[in-house]
Amino acid sequence: MKVHKAIKQLLKTPSIVRPYRHIFLLSHMRANTSLFGHILGEHPDVNGYYEMHIGYYSWKSKLRQKLLYVQDHELKPRSKFFFDKILHTGHHVSSDILNQKDVVPIFSLRAPEQTIPSIVKLFENKPNHECHTKDGAIRYYQERLAELSSLCMQVDNFIYLDADAIRQNTKNTLESLTKALEFKSPLTESFKPKKLTGIGTSGDLSGNLLSGKVRTTISKYDNITLSEKESTALSNTYNKTRDLMIKNAHQVIKSQKT
Repeated sequence: MKVHKAIKQLLKTPSIVRPYRHIFLLSHMRANTSLFGHILGEHPDVNGYYEMHIGYYSWKSKLRQKLLYVQDHELKPRSKFFFDKILHTGHHVSSDILNQKDVVPIFSLRAPEQTIPSIVKLFENKPNHECHTKDGAIRYYQERLAELSSLCMQVDNFIYLDADAIRQNTKNTLESLTKALEFKSPLTESFKPKKLTGIGTSGDLSGNLLSGKVRTTISKYDNITLSEKESTALSNTYNKTRDLMIKNAHQVIKSQKT
C-alpha cells in the first residue's frame, strides 16, 4: 500500500490504530477455511473473513492488514480482533509475529483424500495454474504441509484444528473455539454472505457459502482419484504433520472421526 493511500485511510478510520488482537488461520487450500472465516467473521468481535493474500513480517504488516481491510469494509463497533488466513507458502509469516501476545495462531489440516481432488477441481478451468493437474496439487500440498510443520515448531502457543471438525462436529467445535478465543458471546453455525463472498480471489467460489450455514455434505470427485502409492505417501505426510501439531499445540480440536 502506498504511503499517501495509507495516510488517507488512517485519517478516514483513525480507530484502526488502537490495539486489536489478530487471529491467523495457517492452513492450506480446500480445508474448509472459507467456511471457518465466514463463521468467525460473523462474530461481533471479529473484523475479517477472507484471505487477504499478504505476508506478515513485522508490526507494519499487521497495520497494513487493517488498512487494506477498511478500504472495503466498516469496522464493527467495539470489535477486538482482525482475522486473516494464510494458505500459501509465498505469503511469509514470521514466527516472531505468531509469538506476539496479541496474535492467536490456529493451525489446521485436512486429509489428502478429499483435499487433492478438491484443489484440482478448483483450478480445472485454469490450465496455467500449478494446481490444474493432480501432480501439481500434490506438490502444493506436500510443500505446504512441510512449511506448516516447520512453522508450528517455532510457535510457543497455538490452537490445532482438524479442518473437517467444523462440518463433522460443528456444535462442539464452535463451543471449543468460543472458549479458546475468550469470546463473551458464542460462535454460531449461521452467517450472512459478505461483500466479497464467492468473488475474486477471496476463497470458495462454489456458491456454497451463499446458503449462510454449515453444509455437512461432502463433494465427490469421481474423475480425480489418488493411486495407492500416492494415497499412502500423502497420508503419511498428513499424519506425521498432524501428530506433530497435536503434540505441540496448547489446545486441540478434533473431528468426530479422529
